[in-house]
Amino acid sequence: MGTETLEKKGHPVSGQFVIWEVCKPSVAARVLTENPDVIYLLPCKLGAYERNGQTVVGMIRPTNFAEPFGEGVAFVAREVEEELVEVLRQVSANA
Repeated sequence: MGTETLEKKGHPVSGQFVIWEVCKPSVAARVLTENPDVIYLLPCKLGAYERNGQTVVGMIRPTNFAEPFGEGVAFVAREVEEELVEVLRQVSANA
C-alpha cells in the first residue's frame, strides 16, 4: 500500500508513503498455534516516507505487543524483530 492506493480510494496525501506487510507463513503458524489471538498482530508492517529530503524507514517493534500473548509468542517476536531490524538497516544503507 502506498500514496497511490490512498489517492485511488479518494484519500490523497502529500508526500510519498509506502507500507509493506510482511509475513512468513511458518512463523505465523508457530505463533497462531501458541495463541490464536496473535492474529491481531499479523502481518508485521514496515513503512517508508520522506522527511526533510531524507527517506525514513521503520516499524512498530513486534516485541512491544507480544508479551501479553505468552512467552512463546514473545520469543518468536524477538526472532522476527531481529530479522526485520536487519532488513531496515539494509534498506537504510541503500537509500
